[in-house]
Amino acid sequence: MITLLILIALAVLGWSYAAGRGLSRLSTVFDRLLRLSITSVIVSAAAAMAFAVLARMLHGYASGLFGVRVHDLAHDMPALAALLAAGWCMLFVFAARKAVLVRMRRAAVAGRVTAVRVETHDVSHLFVPGYSLFQTVCRVAAVLPGNMVCRSRTREFSLRIPGLPRPLDGLRIVHLSDFHFERRLTPEYYRRLVTEANSLRPDIVAMTGDFYQSASCIPDIAAILAGLRATHGVYFVCGNHDIWHRPAELVKALHKNGFVHLGGAIVRIAIGDACVEMAGTERPWRHDNLRSTLGPKPAGAFRLALTHHPDNALWLKDHDADLVLAGHTHGGQNALPLLGPLVVPSCRGLGHAAGFVPYGDTLLYVTYGASPAAAVLMPFRLLCPAEVVCLELTCAAPSPEARQQ
Repeated sequence: MITLLILIALAVLGWSYAAGRGLSRLSTVFDRLLRLSITSVIVSAAAAMAFAVLARMLHGYASGLFGVRVHDLAHDMPALAALLAAGWCMLFVFAARKAVLVRMRRAAVAGRVTAVRVETHDVSHLFVPGYSLFQTVCRVAAVLPGNMVCRSRTREFSLRIPGLPRPLDGLRIVHLSDFHFERRLTPEYYRRLVTEANSLRPDIVAMTGDFYQSASCIPDIAAILAGLRATHGVYFVCGNHDIWHRPAELVKALHKNGFVHLGGAIVRIAIGDACVEMAGTERPWRHDNLRSTLGPKPAGAFRLALTHHPDNALWLKDHDADLVLAGHTHGGQNALPLLGPLVVPSCRGLGHAAGFVPYGDTLLYVTYGASPAAAVLMPFRLLCPAEVVCLELTCAAPSPEARQQ
């Protein structure tokens, strides 16, 4: 009986995961994305058919509100076995697809991306203050295997960029996103993020949106982020949460810190005889003209694009972007072992959940986010820790002058 229950549970998990992935794709509609993958329609239809089949099979078997006469299910055993087998197959297919995707991505970025350092920190004492129900729920949830809601990590990568101008060799970019500041988390948590970012000695700090949960938090998050320091400045774009809650106030507050808003704008930073051309977009939530104004990349320039939504990389890659930094997905917020995240608000689904995604010469990095995001409603980050990321640019090959030396 226990074996049967395990098999049924696995089949239900398979169908649930398929339905969740379909809903994940459909969620992009609510984010007003420009296109919807046909896969979502197929998966959603399959999930609906499975529900209809189950409802038909169980019709008439119920005794009372929840009771089921199990022995009567024998009459429909072939159909039940087929349904269970389909669920097991979907689990296998999703797990195999995840493994193939991971291997392909690693192969695609091999030689271009090198992990330099990873440190994980326990921050439970910083974001669950006081004696409240929220604190209790977070502390209980944090002991669950794989739940990293009380963990934050610092990651450093070395990126080999073909054609990178020599003056930009060693340029350090710190990427922060998805703070989701709200007053149930202590300011000390966010101050630690700022301290950690500064300790990475950034030349540029890039922030890709979702600074707060409500507009009342703007003064607090702006005051905390004022401590950020970078040799060539701090740049940002707004995310969907910011745009929904008085973005003009956020932009004004961050401008007072000396930060540069890149929503639909292009800024060039001269470094020696080279330059970093920075561009930002806040599509699909706020229209901008970046797509039409972003011309050919200037000679001797490195083009860095900031966007909250990773799907914008699908057109930024066609505009000579060398590196695209994005957030929004939180890595899926919760991921299952072998299968990966259930819900990723992107038309590319699992492909845009987190990490490096190569698009030819363009490299996209999607961060897990800088805070426990959404912990207020759901104190779980299964296999998806918050992070601060530092990317150091290096030349793909020494120049002819360097070879002669």
